[in-house]
Amino acid sequence: MSDCVSDAAAVCEQVAGAPVVIVGHSLGGATAAGLAQTRPELVRGVVLEDAPLSLPDPSAEGTQRNSLMDVFTLLREVNSDVRAAGRSLEDVTAATAMSPSAVGPPLGEILVPDGVATMAMGTLAVDASVLDVVLDGSSQSVFDPGRPLPVPAAVVAADPASPDAVTRPPDLARIAETGPQASTHTLAGSNPSDPRHRGAARAVLGDRRGVPGIPQRLISTGVGRTR
Repeated sequence: MSDCVSDAAAVCEQVAGAPVVIVGHSLGGATAAGLAQTRPELVRGVVLEDAPLSLPDPSAEGTQRNSLMDVFTLLREVNSDVRAAGRSLEDVTAATAMSPSAVGPPLGEILVPDGVATMAMGTLAVDASVLDVVLDGSSQSVFDPGRPLPVPAAVVAADPASPDAVTRPPDLARIAETGPQASTHTLAGSNPSDPRHRGAARAVLGDRRGVPGIPQRLISTGVGRTR
């Protein structure tokens, strides 16, 4: 995670050249939050969409396994085989479309074609060993949930009943308690694997009143998005 934050800081310094609004989904949201805490001079505001803002103890009583872990396990198992076999992008795209999602239906049924193609390109390009620290629970977040976010922030969470929801109600409560410049939003009936989640998130963020301190133009265009 520290490498992700360092990379994001380099982009802000060398490309943007001025404080930016960062929109981050999932790991990108955790990266944005970590950057805001460690390099607040680079960040004008953050929008965090279903980001892992805490690392649950998988051995703790009552902890439920997120269904995304099953997807990550599958990706880890097939990635090296796919790359070693020299399969084409077209073949991997077709296989990705038929792969199960974290919420059940095949990815091809819940993602737009560009989303499926992007996942296939990632399968071919990314070394899936980066998932090892997630799967074995040894990953360490740069974001400290016990400290406030020092910049304006909007935190959007999927329905906590969804098996692949990442931002949990205690995360939202902690953000609201420690961050006077933060607003939190839970999208009932939404899950982060469903493209409709993005539309609902944009609807929430499109309300200037819901995102104090963050320009509506930057939110609506997704400037500074990090994944």
